[in-house]
Formats: sequence, C-alpha cells, structure tokens
Amino acid sequence: MKGVYRAWFSRRVFVRSAAFAGVALSAPTVTRARESLPALARPDRPPETVASVESFWRRVAAHYRVTHDITNLEGGYWGIMAIPVFADYVRHIERVNTESSFYARRDCVTDLERARERVAAALGVDVDEIAFTRGATEALQCLIGGFNRLQPGERPLCGLLTNGLSARVNDRLLTGFGVRGAQLSC
Repeated sequence: MKGVYRAWFSRRVFVRSAAFAGVALSAPTVTRARESLPALARPDRPPETVASVESFWRRVAAHYRVTHDITNLEGGYWGIMAIPVFADYVRHIERVNTESSFYARRDCVTDLERARERVAAALGVDVDEIAFTRGATEALQCLIGGFNRLQPGERPLCGLLTNGLSARVNDRLLTGFGVRGAQLSC
C-alpha cells in the first residue's frame, strides 16, 4: 500500500546489509587465495644468484592476482598489492569503515605510531625520520614545507625520480634558503 511505512526496513538497515554483503562476498575469496599461496621465505642466496632462479620468481608471482589480458609494463599510478597485503588492507578498511570516527578518535594515532615504529626498526632509523603521506603530492608538499627549517650549510638528500624537472625545482627552492642539496639518482 502506497505511503505505508514498514518499520522493519530503514535506510540504516539497507546500508548495513549492503556493506555486510560486500565484505562477505569478497572476504572468502581473499582468505582462500591467501591460504593457497606457496611458501615464500627470504632467499638464503645473494641477490645476483636469486635474480635468475625461475622457481623463486614463480612463487613470488603467485602472491599477486593480475589480469592476463594485458602485459603491464609500467608501474605508474599505483602498484598491485600482494594477496596477503590486500587481505590485511581489506581487514583494516573494514575496521575503519565499521568504527568510523570512534576509531579515528580512539585508536588511529596509536596505530599510526606503531606502524612508524615498525618501519623505523626495519630500516634501522629513528622514528622521527619516518613520515607517512597519502601520496606523492602530499609528500612533496611536506618536503617543500620543511625546507624553511633548513640552515645554511645543511645538505638534504634529494632523489631525482623521473626527470630533471624535480631536480631543478629542488635546486631553486633550496637556493632560496641558502642550502645546496645532494642528489641521489633513483
């Protein structure tokens, strides 16, 4: 009957059900794919030897779900996540999506600091040397914004990523602060 409100159904129930269905449909696929992966231990041989061990690289490739419709020869825009990384990513996104602002206000900063500590430990550097950004633009804005704290005589390390333009921009910015950068060709 038109205009009758059905108490058993609401927008909230619909959204919750749709979100649950999406997670429920994708999670088993990710979990099954993760469980069927071949073991992948750190090689015990030097890199120059491992580089030509086809069986090792087949095991590495098995950790990635890719299309076979094309041969992707570029890694631009974004990289493909390994299946275990993707599974953890989905798990974390599900938590953030479920807890929303409760997570942001209660656990987000603690989780971020733990992640920084783990990355710093893996790289053998101090935690204050690790900064996470949402992408290259934000990273560059943070870097350029930090130039004003440099003192004459300091030499920041600047990576020459894809072309000479980034090096020229860095040089011009650094010169304005009385600093000369050391270039690292990537």
